[in-house]
Amino acid sequence: MTIVHVQREFQGMPKPPVVVSDDDRKSLDAAIRALPMSRLVGNGMDYSDAAELHRLARAGVSWIDAAALLGENNLLRARQAEASGYISSASASYRYAAACFRFGQSTLYFDDNTKRALYKQALDAFTAGSALDHPRTEKIEIDVGDAILSGWLLRPAAVSKFPVVMIFGGADGWREEYHSGAKYLIERGLGAFLVDGPGQGETRILREHYLRAPSERAYAGVADFLAARSFVTSVGIWGNSLGGTFAARTAAICPTIAACCVNGGAATPIEVLDRFPRFIDRICAMMGQRDHERARALMTELAVDKQAGGIRCPLLVIHGGEDRIFSLANGLSIYENALSRDKSAVVWDDGDHCIYNRSHEKHSRIADWFATILSASSMGAASVEHHIKG
Repeated sequence: MTIVHVQREFQGMPKPPVVVSDDDRKSLDAAIRALPMSRLVGNGMDYSDAAELHRLARAGVSWIDAAALLGENNLLRARQAEASGYISSASASYRYAAACFRFGQSTLYFDDNTKRALYKQALDAFTAGSALDHPRTEKIEIDVGDAILSGWLLRPAAVSKFPVVMIFGGADGWREEYHSGAKYLIERGLGAFLVDGPGQGETRILREHYLRAPSERAYAGVADFLAARSFVTSVGIWGNSLGGTFAARTAAICPTIAACCVNGGAATPIEVLDRFPRFIDRICAMMGQRDHERARALMTELAVDKQAGGIRCPLLVIHGGEDRIFSLANGLSIYENALSRDKSAVVWDDGDHCIYNRSHEKHSRIADWFATILSASSMGAASVEHHIKG
């Protein structure tokens, strides 16, 4: 018989400072608002880690230091589990570690050495977890002309051919953050491709390819690449936050896209700069520069209003009535102006930005919708191919 005190094996959390400066208090409060529990847990962090991170931040501990230590403790759990042959436990702990490092670096706008180091730790941990997946999650690099974009391909089990949904985020929610939602697709027999576009994640931080113009042609290049794979039957696109705007613009120009989901996007994304002027630094960081006027010009150029009429594929718009980043009317404008014969909008009256506060409901509804639309699309393509051959 043994008694194991689990927490004694891990690094203790830093003690709160005796005095917290006004500037530090403001920064910590801003981090808590920008990264609420609903977002942390819904997008990949273990609940206990999220609760501890918020507790420490309220006590005055550095957000980055706390997140990094939580990540290190998850890495220790992952390595112990892997060494003991507990592969599922190890894979989950690697992903929890990745979430801690990822949400730690998210509070830093510009790409300094601290942000790069935390991002690299997040990527390494996610990579280690991916190597343990079955089927294995595959890293794929795609040449889209002026950039190399890379992403994670998740495959459903025991299926040789399947639809694939591209998933991406916006200004600070990048591809690995949407692994939680991708798993809902996998459970329904679809594949998922988590990708970083220009100005996002690995594409920006490690490859230094920035968002200098609307990026729909880059995403369209990814869609065309996926559609050309022998195992892919159809391609969907799912954009979150500002990524929802990118998804709508891509669907408007890319006939390869068989279905488009816009979660928390906006027809006129410059709205967020009027609501939260400091958000402009997020856009500057995506662009790899610090000129606010150039950032405002790009956000104006990203408007979907003129392009929405080009959206003809099935469309699902998801939005929250309490979204403080993009207003409900702004999000629904994409739905209202699209020419899709099959289009729908789902609104949670109490929903926050990207419906973080109702994560399971959101992911289930989106995954069910893609499964219905893309399965029908794939069957139609198969019937046409059979008719031609016949």
